[in-house]
Amino acid sequence: MLSDPRSGLFLDTEQKSQLTELLGAKKLYQRNFLTCFDQYSDGDDFHDPQYIQHFRDILSAIHGKKLIKISFQTRKDNRITHYFLPTKIEYSAKNNKFRVYVNRYQKRRMVDSGIINLSQVTLTKLTDITPESFLAVTDKKKQAKIKILNERNAVNRFMLEFAELEKESVFDEDSGECMVSIKYDEQNENEIIIRLLSFGPVVEVLSPYDFRRKIKERVDRQLALMKKTKRE
Repeated sequence: MLSDPRSGLFLDTEQKSQLTELLGAKKLYQRNFLTCFDQYSDGDDFHDPQYIQHFRDILSAIHGKKLIKISFQTRKDNRITHYFLPTKIEYSAKNNKFRVYVNRYQKRRMVDSGIINLSQVTLTKLTDITPESFLAVTDKKKQAKIKILNERNAVNRFMLEFAELEKESVFDEDSGECMVSIKYDEQNENEIIIRLLSFGPVVEVLSPYDFRRKIKERVDRQLALMKKTKRE
């Protein structure tokens, strides 16, 4: 765990050295022994001192429930600066990136909410301001019911893939099928759809209808594209 580059976001070099000495154990393997086949190669630079500082400032703002000034670059290379109340930091294993959920404030009043990729942050400045109208943040959660077939170790793979989500599951020992209800943030719906589609026919979305329809539309588009490519 200490050799994981993400540990440097929470511990400085001296702390890691002290822990290594206290553990008194040799590393079982080097990180270069591992190859991730389902992860993008352009992940965040967890060794960048600025990235580490931004991460720690945002984490401090979350714990202290304080506003923080954040500047970041959009994908269109526009620079945006606002005061935000960060609510949580989330890690995406597939993208190997951290992102922060924020509520944007003007004159100490919340105006909207969004998500910022930590790698796009260029400046963070902590404040001592606690919003007067501060309320515990409740994410806009949506729920989907999914059936997982007992094929290709699908149940175990599904549980591992969506380990970070709140869910309830019922396993039918006779059929080997598993019914799972997952709760996810509305802003992450497109990513959830893509991750579900990667399982192919061993996973079926049962409800809600709108979510199932979006899955079907993506599959239909992919099928139409494959038929067009075949004709050409």
